[in-house]
Amino acid sequence: MIKTLCFLCLCLSINAYAQPYRITGSPSYPPVSWQKSATALEGVGVDLAHQLFKSLKFDYRVSYSGPWKRVQKLAEDGHVDFLIGQHKTNERLVYLDYLEPPYLKDKVVIFFVKMRE
Repeated sequence: MIKTLCFLCLCLSINAYAQPYRITGSPSYPPVSWQKSATALEGVGVDLAHQLFKSLKFDYRVSYSGPWKRVQKLAEDGHVDFLIGQHKTNERLVYLDYLEPPYLKDKVVIFFVKMRE
């Protein structure tokens, strides 16, 4: 975890005197992040981002930025600095860096009703 925080500090310190860091996430991914109001997100990922950026004394703002597809496009186009709750894929590695180890593991499973006799 220390390596992760050091790496994050290094990456983010490059723009330490620029505009506030723009943080957003999924509007419908509880308990990680969800839309609280027309402009706000909440969830454990949002709480973690607040703790991290406050401890680093970085200027930042967390906000609702629209539907998930729009949020991903904003990140791809460089209009977002930090995404909450993004799954790691090879396609996203082209334009995103991921913290390692992840703060949350999310297993995706398929379930179905047992066959009736």
